[in-house]
Amino acid sequence: MKRIGLLAGAFLLSVTGCGSEEASFEPNVFSEKDMCVAKAENSKSRICYGASREEAEAVVGNAREEVTPNHVSYDNGIRVFYRDDQVAAIELLEGSADQYWTARGAKVGMSREEMIQLYGDQHMDSPGSGFLDYFYDSENDKLLTDPMKDLPPGSPEDAEKIHLVSTKLDADEQAEYMMIMDRRWAVYMD
Repeated sequence: MKRIGLLAGAFLLSVTGCGSEEASFEPNVFSEKDMCVAKAENSKSRICYGASREEAEAVVGNAREEVTPNHVSYDNGIRVFYRDDQVAAIELLEGSADQYWTARGAKVGMSREEMIQLYGDQHMDSPGSGFLDYFYDSENDKLLTDPMKDLPPGSPEDAEKIHLVSTKLDADEQAEYMMIMDRRWAVYMD
């Protein structure tokens, strides 16, 4: 009987994951969980797209510099852009690598190959641009890869349905900075 109890307990732990809320990710599969940045020392302490400014600042602290009320720099190489007091974009800059990572664990300084291992090979094809971009249509639940076909012009509201993780690569193809945002922010800076 004791053996059955131990087997049942082991099964429950494997199914529930010991109560962990950590997200698991597969390359080429995108979800709302990808729209977050986590603190390196505590991955449950995170800032996500759509969070309130109050929720974001509970993670990053007080503003170091407020360029405009919607464009705010914080310590340790992180910038947050707000729309209607909600996170519209998160930028990881130089100095953030030891402090902040994307929900998948990507950080400034990683190589293009490491990024592709984490996010997959279904990225927007833009050779020579110096960017590695992953566009996700949240309404139709699919990754977009063809800029001419997949990114038609539309309203700012339509652009909010397209989410992206964009990485600027330096000459050595290392991540110089990274942004998590919706297409409205990318196109209209709003």
